[in-house]
Amino acid sequence: MSMFGHQFYPTPPEVARQMVNAIGDMSKSVVLDPSAGRGDLLDAARWTGKADKNRLLACELDPDLASIVSGKQYRVLANDFLQFQGRPDIDVILMNPPFDAGIKHLLHAWSILHEGSIVCLLNAANLVNASTDTDRLKAVVELAGGQITELGQCFKDSARTTNVNVCMVVLHKKSESAFNWGNFDQRANEDFEIGSESALAPRDAIAARVNSYNYGTRILAEGMKTLLKAAQVLNPLFKDSRGGNSALGIIIECMAPRQGVQNCDINAAMDTITRSAWLDVFSATKIGGMVPSNLLKELESKKDGMTKMAFTEANIWSLLESLYNNSEGLKEAAILRGFELMTKHNEKNRIAEKTWKTNSAFKVRKKFIMGRWASGGSTTNYYSHGDMADIDKAMCALTGLQFERIQQLQHMRTGSYKYLGDGQRKLIPDPSQILDDAGNPIPNRFQSEFFFVTMYPATGSAHVTFKDEILWQQFNIAVAKHNRWLPDEGQSGKYYDTTKKRGSKAKA
Repeated sequence: MSMFGHQFYPTPPEVARQMVNAIGDMSKSVVLDPSAGRGDLLDAARWTGKADKNRLLACELDPDLASIVSGKQYRVLANDFLQFQGRPDIDVILMNPPFDAGIKHLLHAWSILHEGSIVCLLNAANLVNASTDTDRLKAVVELAGGQITELGQCFKDSARTTNVNVCMVVLHKKSESAFNWGNFDQRANEDFEIGSESALAPRDAIAARVNSYNYGTRILAEGMKTLLKAAQVLNPLFKDSRGGNSALGIIIECMAPRQGVQNCDINAAMDTITRSAWLDVFSATKIGGMVPSNLLKELESKKDGMTKMAFTEANIWSLLESLYNNSEGLKEAAILRGFELMTKHNEKNRIAEKTWKTNSAFKVRKKFIMGRWASGGSTTNYYSHGDMADIDKAMCALTGLQFERIQQLQHMRTGSYKYLGDGQRKLIPDPSQILDDAGNPIPNRFQSEFFFVTMYPATGSAHVTFKDEILWQQFNIAVAKHNRWLPDEGQSGKYYDTTKKRGSKAKA
């Protein structure tokens, strides 16, 4: 029995090489092993010269194995891969998951990968067993044009043996973008002049952000170098429980004990800072307020996109111009994203539209249910704010209103309290909260720019209703046009005339 648990079966070297060869050159790719074990697959990628050791990432549940992987200077992102929500820069996933849950791990890998390749070992018997996950995997393999290669009992002579018949699954995933990025990739690092800067952002505001970024990151780099020098001097004085040097860990833990920082990684810090700087540009500009979260992730994952670029004025203006010149595509992407969020995870939110071209056509209901929106005292779940913003951006794309100036879904609150002295307090209703005839706030009932919302904290759900019936109609028609669900002119299958003025209001 292995000291690392019954599901630890290290990948045989020849199999690891075969998996790496299935991808080829990974020198510019970020590679993740989500069940890293001792890091055998990452070792194979590194020592075959096909990957950059600084771009190798891992997840590992067993703390002793995670320590071994960290000791090889691979960055451990999480312990439980099934709880890991991914990173937009991951290009390749090499995986030898637990044999008893291999398909579940592979499906999760597929769901978090934005664009790239997966090579996975599976117990071949799982592919013939009837189950929902097996059916889902077969659909993914067919969709991606994947390959399944039988490897036989390739673990029978490994460091830990098993007679399980193994197969290797290779999948390639391409992003499905509804947005045309134009010539942004080609122009990303070129100097140019833009004549429409007032429509995008004040030039002074962009220059100030770049200056702050340059000055701050320079100080950070110098500070990190100083910490590393201190750790080198102090290392002989400190030993951890496994006999390793830990001066750096002690220094960082003293600086930020509640964050649980375990190492000092200048590259990780710079990646995070650069991403934050770019996102700040989006939040501070008119055009940035139109971009839904899925396009931001897409831009992050592009080889020459966002966090891969220098944070310079030229690059910022190039990106903003690309978005500005494709504003119609941006609006369409926002609308489709909003529709996806409303209908993807809850079939009860859909209305079949049998009069349209295809039986698969459907509309979102005027009143729909969103899970995980409600939470305790704050009424809105922080982790759902991104989805709320995307739905509001979809409505802004249809109405022409600016996202920054509307009463947003994510800003709904239960209200705040004014302290009157002697321990007394008075509830101050939030402007978004719906009041009864006497002017008192109705618990858990709110309104935003476009919706009435009733929160149900006990279930975590929210019931959301379009305030404007015409806007609801326009939204469904816009999606139907994109999907070519509408009947041709002159054919049967009527749909709402969206040329009417907005203003048919629903009741609160």
